[in-house]
Amino acid sequence: FQLYLVMTGLYENVRSLQNEKSLTFLYRTPQIELNSLPLIDIYYSFKDLLNIDDKFATKLAKLTNGYAYAYYEYEDYLFILTANYIDLDTILSMFESIEIIEE
Repeated sequence: FQLYLVMTGLYENVRSLQNEKSLTFLYRTPQIELNSLPLIDIYYSFKDLLNIDDKFATKLAKLTNGYAYAYYEYEDYLFILTANYIDLDTILSMFESIEIIEE
């Protein structure tokens, strides 16, 4: 059987794990490193799919740092909130209250 491991995270953290002596199978595996997503594409995706304004879409795109997993998680989270009829101003204040978005 073939076994696949998909890892996501910051480059230095993945490298640190890969260099762990007890995880020798990581030395022998083929690896594919993916580049970060273009922020402009993330911006338009947030803006169009979630129907949010420019300022909020820009903040969210910057927040992802281009990481596909972060993009997916934020979009999923926002979709759930908007589906529950929570308005965008409330959502933005939720993000700001936990100090995720910097002005």
